[in-house]
Amino acid sequence: GRRIKPNPSFLISSPKYPISNLLCFKIILSKTVIPIIMRWMQGVSYLRRCGASIETIREYFRLCQLEQSEENLKARYEIILSQREQVYKRAAEANATAAYMDQKVKHYEEKSCFTAPSTVTQ
Repeated sequence: GRRIKPNPSFLISSPKYPISNLLCFKIILSKTVIPIIMRWMQGVSYLRRCGASIETIREYFRLCQLEQSEENLKARYEIILSQREQVYKRAAEANATAAYMDQKVKHYEEKSCFTAPSTVTQ
């Protein structure tokens, strides 16, 4: 098929396209597009930290781009619930591991002259 080349003429200051158009474009971009992109990037970041697979993240954002329907919202809700469950599970495992390590440190401190480093915070 025939490819259409983008026309960046709106970015060039000329009598037809004065500099005020460029400034308006920058303002519109900074007040609408950039915050949206930042929210999407934040969403991707949080989902990755939850342990979501790339496929799950793609599916979630694909659903976000569709027209909202009860089925669409339910599917997105299920993804978020599943990821939240994974986070809480990993947090519980991390807390159990930290508690075990605290017990081991206390055990060694009671048996000898070792002291825990002062940089450890709880």
